[in-house]
Amino acid sequence: MGNALQFAISTYGRRAHPLYPGGFEVDIDTDGDGVADWYVFQQESGGFGASGQSLVYVQKAGTSTANAYYYNDADLNSGNVIFTLPMSVIGVGTGSTIGFEVLA
Repeated sequence: MGNALQFAISTYGRRAHPLYPGGFEVDIDTDGDGVADWYVFQQESGGFGASGQSLVYVQKAGTSTANAYYYNDADLNSGNVIFTLPMSVIGVGTGSTIGFEVLA
C-alpha cells in the first residue's frame, strides 16, 4: 500500500459493529489553510441495513459526490478501525504534509 494513506481510529470501548451505532469522519486539509478540503467517512454498501459491509468513502469539500475506494478495515466487537484511501485521490504524494481532524 505504498500509494495509500491510512487513518487508524481507536475508541475507548468496543463496538458491536464498525458502522453502528455511530460513525467516524476524517476531515483532511491538503493545502494548509486550516479548512478541510476532503472528507473521508464510512458508510454501508447499498445503504442503511443493506449488507453490513463497511466502505471508506472520499468526498471533496463543496461537492455532493463521494466515491468508495476500499473496504473499512475493522472487526466486530472491536474499538479499532482503519480508513484507507489512495493518496492520488486527494492530490498528495509521499512526503506531503497534511492536516486532519477526526470526528465521531
